[in-house]
Amino acid sequence: MLVNNHFSEDVEVVSGVPQGSVLGPLLFVIMINDIDNTVKQAKVRCFADDTRATAGVGDVKQASLLQSDLEAIYEWAAKNKMEFNNSKFELMRYRLASNPIQWFTSYTDSTGNVIQEKEDIKDLGVTMSNTADFKTHIKKVTDSLRNIAGWILRTFRTRDKQALLTAWKTLALPIHDYCSQLWSPYSEGEKRQLEQIQWSFIRKISGLHYDDYWDALKKLGLYSLERRRDRYRVIYLWKTIEGLVPPLGLNHTWNPRRVRTVKPVDVARNAATWVRNAKAHSFRYESVRMWNLLPIGIRNTTHVSVDAFKRRLDNYLTNIPDQPRLPSLTSQCITTSNCLLEMIPVSENVRLRSVQSIGAIDDHRNEGGATLTSLH
Repeated sequence: MLVNNHFSEDVEVVSGVPQGSVLGPLLFVIMINDIDNTVKQAKVRCFADDTRATAGVGDVKQASLLQSDLEAIYEWAAKNKMEFNNSKFELMRYRLASNPIQWFTSYTDSTGNVIQEKEDIKDLGVTMSNTADFKTHIKKVTDSLRNIAGWILRTFRTRDKQALLTAWKTLALPIHDYCSQLWSPYSEGEKRQLEQIQWSFIRKISGLHYDDYWDALKKLGLYSLERRRDRYRVIYLWKTIEGLVPPLGLNHTWNPRRVRTVKPVDVARNAATWVRNAKAHSFRYESVRMWNLLPIGIRNTTHVSVDAFKRRLDNYLTNIPDQPRLPSLTSQCITTSNCLLEMIPVSENVRLRSVQSIGAIDDHRNEGGATLTSLH
């Protein structure tokens, strides 16, 4: 260490690595890379020093295997002279009524204490719930956006467009956008609460006092929050198809017309209601349906930069009405939802009708011209 041009004495490092070093993360990855070598059933996922072990448990044997896998991880830590923080151990189950074993099985930490079960756990900044509906996380995002909006308006006196938009995009939207591909709400009530926060904020901008939300979005060049989430889902799906991010088990094919399509996951009709809802509104189902509605030119976009794909997608989305459902505007909505799954088909139908109308007018003009010619 260098302080005031004087070096400290050399000291031998017998454990750990210097914080903030370049070599430290690499050494840690090498160290932890074999943590799941003796694990038989569970999937072990690590991010830095956070470790998750997940497994499907349908009977006593599988529950015993999961505990054995945990024991294998504890043994790995002991052999590598590492120690888990047992006080931070968490257990969360996705319960099924058809699987009662989950009600009386338990798992223990490295000291033999039962791991406490929780309804919600935070995983890489996203609150996961045992109902798979993300209601808890959505509420946290909603509260955070409301607090940020209030802080900006209290801190800055100006209501200048550029200043407030910059603050909103810098401080609020990143909170909303983070992992929105995963937790995007499907309840109209939750969507409305999020949109109301953005509307309450941007209506404070000078010159927008007499505009409604839809007009204000157009003037500011902003997407509604729901449109932002749909857009990010489409972009992330394109990245998976292009191999830019890890695959999600989705199969994309070229149909006979040379159009790239993706097959959505199946939604079992005989599953529990919450399971069907979770799958029907999951990224692997809902975003795939959005993708398959997009024009051929966008779906067939390949071997270009992410920015190039975004520009092409944005050029298309500017022609799709962005009409979030707020109480004052509900009567003017052309669909029951602002989701691209509903907006794209309606917009295409309107476009086709316009083309047909223009064609009919041209035919009428041609017929009229022929009649005039014959009369002459």
